[in-house]
This record gives sequence, C-alpha cells and structure tokens, in this order.
Amino acid sequence: MNEQQTLETTVFIMFYGGVTVLSLIACLYLLFRRGNAFAADVTSPARLRHWTAVFFAAFTLGHLWYLPSYFSSSNDDMILTGLIGGLLDTMIIFPLAIIILFCMLQDRKRPLWPAALMVAPLVAGMAWSIYCRSMDFLPVIRVYFLLMCMGLGIYMVREVRRYGRWLRDNYADLEHKEVSQSLVVMAIILFVFVFYVAGYGLPAYEYVTQMVGTILICFLLWRVETLSDLSLSQSVLPSEEEEPVTAENQEDYALAQASDDNTRALLKEHCEDTELYLLHDLTLYQLAKTIGTNRTYLTRYFARQGTTYNAYINSLRINHFVSLSREAAAAQRPFTAQKLAHESGFQSYSTFSLAFKQRMGQTASSWMRELLAAALIIFGFSFLTSCSSSDNDPKPDTTVLDQWEAGKTVTTEAITAFGGFDRCFAAEPIPDGVWQRMQGKTYKENPYIQRMLLPDVYDADDETQMRDNNSSCFCYRNIAATTNLSKHARGLTVDINTLYNPYIKTLDDGTLLIQPATSKPYCDRDWDFPYKIDHEDLCFRLFTEAGFEWGGDWTNRKDYQHFEVVE
Repeated sequence: MNEQQTLETTVFIMFYGGVTVLSLIACLYLLFRRGNAFAADVTSPARLRHWTAVFFAAFTLGHLWYLPSYFSSSNDDMILTGLIGGLLDTMIIFPLAIIILFCMLQDRKRPLWPAALMVAPLVAGMAWSIYCRSMDFLPVIRVYFLLMCMGLGIYMVREVRRYGRWLRDNYADLEHKEVSQSLVVMAIILFVFVFYVAGYGLPAYEYVTQMVGTILICFLLWRVETLSDLSLSQSVLPSEEEEPVTAENQEDYALAQASDDNTRALLKEHCEDTELYLLHDLTLYQLAKTIGTNRTYLTRYFARQGTTYNAYINSLRINHFVSLSREAAAAQRPFTAQKLAHESGFQSYSTFSLAFKQRMGQTASSWMRELLAAALIIFGFSFLTSCSSSDNDPKPDTTVLDQWEAGKTVTTEAITAFGGFDRCFAAEPIPDGVWQRMQGKTYKENPYIQRMLLPDVYDADDETQMRDNNSSCFCYRNIAATTNLSKHARGLTVDINTLYNPYIKTLDDGTLLIQPATSKPYCDRDWDFPYKIDHEDLCFRLFTEAGFEWGGDWTNRKDYQHFEVVE
C-alpha cells in the first residue's frame, strides 16, 4: 500500500513539475522571443503579451510555493501553506487573469484597477484566515468568489459584444480579431476560477487542476500569438491624435464643414476609383486619413447613410468579386471563390463568406453554381435596337412574358413548357450605326455614371440597387405596387444614378413616397450635387434626342432617374 502511494505521489509530482516547467517556458518565450511561432504574419499586442508573461511567471512561482506541501507530514503546516497560497493566488493570479481578459479587447485601453478592487475582499478574507489559522471563514470567501465570477462574466459578455461592434465599425476584414476567441478565453478562465474554489476536495481534484492549468497555458499562449495588434493599423503620432469634432475645432478638419455629397465624392475618388478597398485589412482610420478627415466624422457620415464602414468596404469588395466572377465565366477561364475573394480584398475566406451571404442572400458557392450553370445571359441593352427601329418595324410578341410572374426564377422546365427558348426570348442584331457609336466606350470611363451592375447582383430588388446608386436597364419585374409588367422587363427603360435622382410621389393620404428611402436629401432639385439629372444635363439631352421620355417631366409624380422609350 505504501509503495502504491509512493508511486502515485511520484507520478503526480512529475506531472506537477511538468506543468510548472511548461509555464516557465511560456513565460520566457513571450518575454524574449522575437516574432510569433504560431502565426508568423501576425504581430501580437505588446501589452497583452507582457501581462500574459507576468501571469505565467506568477503561475510558476505559485506552483513552486505549493510544492513543499506535498512532502509535509504536518496537517497544520499543510493548512498554513494552503492558506498562504490562497492569499497569493487572490493577490496575484486572479487579478492577472482578469487583466488578460481586459487586454484582449483592443477597442480602448481599459483601466486595470477594477481587477484589484474585485479581489480586495478575497485578499482580506484570506489574510484574516491566515491570522486566525482557521479555515472557518472559507465558505464565505467561496460564496463571494462565485458571485464575483458571475459579475465578471456578465461584464465581459457586455464588453465583448461592444468590442464586436467596434470591430465591425472599424475593420473590413476580421481575421486574427475574432470575438469568439475572446469569449472562449473568458469561459476557460472563469471555469478555472470556479473549479479552483468549488471543486476542492473532489476525487482527482489535484490532477484535474493541473490538466486545466495545462489547457489554460496552451490556449493563452496560442491566443496571444494569433491575436493581431490593432493599434499598428491605426496608430498616430502624438501631434496627430484625433479629437472629437466640436464647434471650436471643426475648421481644423478638411471635411468637417463639407456636405455628405463632398464626402461621397471623395470616397469615390480616393477609395472606389482607385480600388483602395482591395487593400487587405484596410481600416477606418486609414480610409479617413486618405480622404482628409478623421474617424469620428467618417463614422458619423456612414451612420447618416444607414450603413457602417465594414458594410461599405465589404459591399465594394463583393461587387468586385461579382465582376471578376462574371468576367472569368464569360471568358471561360477557370477560377475559384477563394482566389477571387483574395483578389477582391478579403484576407479571410470565412469573413468573405459571411459578408457575401449578408450582401447577396445566398452562399458564394451556390451563387457561383448558378452563374456557371446559367444557359442564357441577358444583357439588358435591347433598348438600343428599339431606339434605332423605325415606326414601321413590327413589334415583338411579348404575350408570353405577361404570363410569367415578375421576380420568379424561370427554370428550364418552365421555358420548355412555354414552347422553348425561341418563343420566350429574342436576340436581334444591333444596327451598324448604333454599333459604331458604341465602339471604344465604357461606363467605367464615363464621369456621369458611377455604377452599372446587373440587377441580379441585388436579387432584382429595386430599393437595394437604388440605394447603391446602380444604373440599370433590363430587369424582369412588375411595376411597383401593381401587377402590370414594367418596361424594364422589355428593355425599354433605363434608370441612371438612382440614389441621386429619386422617385417621388404624393400618396392619397398626403404622405410623400421617396424611393430609395435614403435619397431624401436629393429631393430638393434647386441645389447642385454630383450625378444630378436636369434639363441642362448631358444625360437628359442624349436620351431625349434618342426618343426617350424623362420621368422628371411627369406631372403626377417625379422619377428623375427614369428614361423610357416612347411607344
């Protein structure tokens, strides 16, 4: 029996010593190694790295303190050693663990004194127990400790959620910044705390404690190594630190007194036209600095547009991805979603997948399958043929189109049931004169049109594509709030720069209907802003000369973006 106890003690001491050595190695590694072993491309936050090294050092010293108690035969000495060890844990280990949780959230530099305040009653209770050399007060200490863990857990969940919102508002690519990892660290640390106190006296308590300690050391080391230092991407010189925009300092910023239109124009010039959004890990601070403003003003600008920095950048990237995909599919070039996502500015494919699904309403893989499987691509420019046709030209038979419900996906089986492609669709040659006028021209070099994507990109949702200032023609749908087929479904209507040229109608109850809803500032047509269409605009003159009617001239409603062929 004695030999068995000796063997069990020897095995445990070896295990205990191994955990102690592991903690010491982790401490020295964080203090002296330059660069990361787990993620060589990541620079860890120095503050977190240093505090974690201090935690490992305290962990090591704590293990060394408890070690003699395993060789002591005196019950009083073991109790005193345990009480002093508990005091050291509450004074050093527990506050350091809380500090590590604070340091992992990089949205702001949190004060560290609350950690000391939380453990102060524990320290007082353990000191009193040592003074009395009694364990009678320990149940009260345990109750407070569990309540402290509950309060800490609630506080950290709130702070992690706030941190997540801050990340989404300031960073387009969230790789190496994952909020979920912070929650996992918090859960592990709280579990260690609770088990340390509530599990005392359970079978195999000592072994489980060492195993949990090993897991904590390994996970903390991995988390520190793979967490990116966000201060590097938004650091400023002392003279460049940002101030809140106030009436006193407002003139110090280039855009503080500029309108949202000026900001939008600068974003187009310095971000969209230059494709700055393709820069991996582009931050809000970097974008604000590029266009000559500060993060506070730019954040407020995005809020007024009903969006966030993260949504703005990812929207541009998704559009770029869609464009690359369509170009590759049209040219029959092999491509993968991972490759195109990386070329579109996404450093993390998981971030891309989430952003794509939020933007497009379906996964990237399913969207690409539909793209590659499509047997027919309709380029909505059949209005060119209509423009060049004479009044004596026969009108195409569109009866079958009226039988289909707008907005529904047309399957191959449905087309076959209607009599095949020849009956449902018609392809007519573009007249030579029109074709010659088209040569060498592209909307990307046209300063009058900001964006031109197929409505499919927006799931044929008018409001969504209008908010994105998308110019388009063909879209098989009904007229809003009716069952009548829109001229868009026949390629006879063009909508230009839809955000800046809204649809406006006074309803029967006297309320004003504005589409898109975000274009309210552009209902006042008496002041100048980019992309505005009026009677002096080149866009108006070109379309009306080609036989189009402008919706801005209607009397019962105004549709300033709208040009349609007069039939």
